[in-house]
Amino acid sequence: MKYYTIIKNDDIFAKYIKESDGDIALISFCDDDIQDIYMLFKQSCDKEQTIDKSLLSLVNFEFCGEDNYFYKMSYETGDIKKIKKWSLNRLFTQYKNNVETAKKLEEKKKYIACNYESDCIIKQKSFFTNYEKYVFIDRENLRTIAFRLKKSNQNKKMPLVIYFHGAGAIGEDNKKQFLEYQCMGLGLSKRKCNVLVPQSGSEIGENISIITSYCKSVNKLVKNLSEIVQIDYDRVYIVGASYGGACVWYSIYGFPNFYAAAIPLMGYFPTCNADTFDARSFIDENIWIGHANNDKVILINDDKAMYEMLKNINCNVKMTTYKKFGHAMCGVFFRKEKWKKWLFEQKRNI
Repeated sequence: MKYYTIIKNDDIFAKYIKESDGDIALISFCDDDIQDIYMLFKQSCDKEQTIDKSLLSLVNFEFCGEDNYFYKMSYETGDIKKIKKWSLNRLFTQYKNNVETAKKLEEKKKYIACNYESDCIIKQKSFFTNYEKYVFIDRENLRTIAFRLKKSNQNKKMPLVIYFHGAGAIGEDNKKQFLEYQCMGLGLSKRKCNVLVPQSGSEIGENISIITSYCKSVNKLVKNLSEIVQIDYDRVYIVGASYGGACVWYSIYGFPNFYAAAIPLMGYFPTCNADTFDARSFIDENIWIGHANNDKVILINDDKAMYEMLKNINCNVKMTTYKKFGHAMCGVFFRKEKWKKWLFEQKRNI
């Protein structure tokens, strides 16, 4: 049987490349090639600088078969698991989309490199005067972040609340993430605070690497916001759902004791499964976890594991679980739980 997958265009897989364009390649291989593919996969991972080496045991090589099934090969053992139905046509469409996205990203990087010497924030026109539109230019990482900002009407330093959106709002339109935020935003309408709603761009690559890079840029943005709004940096709070829940975990992991409190909802944090992971890096964080036991989109496993580890080291952590609501639980959480009171009671532990 033949198998197909999309990779970064790398000479390591040269003899299996069926089609390539720029940084993206489509490869094809057969059952007889599996062992060779496994060795090349390990070689590629060992060479890749963006993969956390402590997490290699969790990395998989993903591909699709002519039987229209999705497969995963373990870096650690080489074992292959048949996961679920996955149309090959869907994979080929994804390849074409990735090629177009990669070209746009490369053009954007060149534009930033040629036109900006340092980080900057650019204001855009907006119909919503209370949530103004901006773009942050991260010169160091050659990326942009579209975001909405609500400024407190108090003429002094005030708390900042950041909302990380789910995967459905990824893009650069500066709209989708703001529409998703509305469910939570109703609860903040009467609060005296600043609000930041950033949007994660359409990048290509290993998922956790994208998240950690995005969190790094958002952290830079938060520090740069002092140019346009007065912020109490002892009271910067982060909330996120699904993909955004993962962004919350990786933000407090990457920048310990920077955020005063964190609410990851329906999140994932595979780093907690690594042998080298030390939960004590979270000892000074204030965390409220939320997840539904019946969530089929993002399993509760990582959140449960983190809760147990953090509770055992006496971290200020709490967890709310629901028997139902699945991957729609965050709406219930925002309506029913006293998250605002808890959030604004927290201060950075310094």
